[in-house]
Amino acid sequence: MIEVQTPDRKKTILRTPIQRNGYEVVRYNGHYHQVMGGIRSDYFLSSIERVFGNAEDNLNTGSTMKLAKLSLFAVAVAALLFATNAQAQPMPEAPESTRKTAAMEILKKTPDAVLIYAKGLCCQSCGIGVRKKVGKLNFVDVFRFNTGVELHPQTQLATIAIKKGKKASGKSLGKAIDEAGYEPVNLYKLKGGKLVVTSIALKK
Repeated sequence: MIEVQTPDRKKTILRTPIQRNGYEVVRYNGHYHQVMGGIRSDYFLSSIERVFGNAEDNLNTGSTMKLAKLSLFAVAVAALLFATNAQAQPMPEAPESTRKTAAMEILKKTPDAVLIYAKGLCCQSCGIGVRKKVGKLNFVDVFRFNTGVELHPQTQLATIAIKKGKKASGKSLGKAIDEAGYEPVNLYKLKGGKLVVTSIALKK
């Protein structure tokens, strides 16, 4: 034990110092204080008690950290579930004028691509089947976007990446979209800076 002065320097107490966080500290009034001073008779306690925290808090640090990690994990899972649910929510059918405007903007920014409009492409999860079928076409560049397809649920459009030197076949795209479980309607592409819309609806 050593004699140390309390932080207010009003009295001297006997305490056994311990090592905590690389410092020599003693417990006083429920907190750990650093032992200051270099001469035994002049030892005193630091008033910065919170550097070491409440004694009971220190004992529970491990449990607190585990609880904090679990809380963060729970928040992350909830956020993921919320995002997934939001993506799965179906979008209302967009008017054709809105769809054409969106198609023009996308094609101007995306070279070597076409867009298709299919009824039922109203959420991100719709792209799973579309990518599986469209990705098998020999003119589709599966190394761009997500397996060659980028979905736009707000307008029921899908951007299809086309390999350089290849031409998109509206008939093949229409068949692939149909096999994926959706109703193909139109193909959009740029020609001479103008939007060209071609029907790819299958004959019934």
